Amino acid sequence: MKKQYLIGIDVGTSGTKSVLFDTNGELVAGDTVKTLGEITKAACDKLIGEKARQVPNADNHTAYMALYRLYEALYPAVKENFATLAAVDLKG
Repeated sequence: MKKQYLIGIDVGTSGTKSVLFDTNGELVAGDTVKTLGEITKAACDKLIGEKARQVPNADNHTAYMALYRLYEALYPAVKENFATLAAVDLKG
């Protein structure tokens, strides 16, 4: 049977951390490599490509703002009930 592992990678602005765990959650290996902001930016630019620019749609903005103004008006009346709503168990 093949061994299975879980890997975690955190690319930050000052360093990149990586860890390798077995399926029991035991750490197998881990390391941190210091990086510079420009190196991180270059890596992100290579991994995260821009397919097409999204141009805001003025009609959508107008509709959103109308709904947002309604939300602002309703919020004070329902604010106290949000905790009750959040506590509702939808899974039964």
